[in-house]
Amino acid sequence: SILYYSKNSHPEIYIGGNTLSLVAQEPETDSTSRLHRVDLWHYQSEGWSPPLATAPTPTQHNFFFPHCGPNGITRVQGYRRVSLENIYPGIDLQVYSNANGLKIYYIIEPGVSPSLLKLQAVGVDSLVVAPTFAEMYLGSYKLILPQVIAYQMDSGNQPQLINPPVIYQDEGNDIIGFHIAGYDPNKHLILSISLPVNSNLPSIPQATENLCWSTYHGYGDNFPGSDVDESLLVKTD
Repeated sequence: SILYYSKNSHPEIYIGGNTLSLVAQEPETDSTSRLHRVDLWHYQSEGWSPPLATAPTPTQHNFFFPHCGPNGITRVQGYRRVSLENIYPGIDLQVYSNANGLKIYYIIEPGVSPSLLKLQAVGVDSLVVAPTFAEMYLGSYKLILPQVIAYQMDSGNQPQLINPPVIYQDEGNDIIGFHIAGYDPNKHLILSISLPVNSNLPSIPQATENLCWSTYHGYGDNFPGSDVDESLLVKTD
């Protein structure tokens, strides 16, 4: 089931358990669109914690769809960040949305191998994996995972990019792996994937401020919490 979602990026992103769902609209006529969806499963992930929403915003959302009942569902809280701890042992996931789009961060503890991280693309017709991108095809339509950026914090607590760059690897069975060299295994390693801002959103404050995360009614209050890995100074543009 979907627990959190953001429409601030293209493709849009939905979080349910250990899955990131990417959803894009393809216009067919002036009044209709076709939805395309790919689920990115964290392959062989076990023991992850429920999503934790942090940094609530002043903005709330109201829903008046037919299935929401006669009075709708109102005052649904928005958040800047959603985190999942221990997607793999020693690897946390954070997703952050702001005016520049959406960032997916994998925060890898010292001594933990980034080779544990694998994404299985569920629902694709075909998958093309290149060193700097992955293309997921649904018929002739494609969704793209752009290049991964990796960095670590130096002694002055400033981010230092890792060279050579992260390379996507085709693991077979629609599974995407990550090859990373030239990093210090004694420090936190941070992998960042950026999705561009959704150009279909109207130019209103909800589309450009640092929030654009909502929880479905009745779920968000269960995880008030505080920011995960804030000490790492994960950059958010």
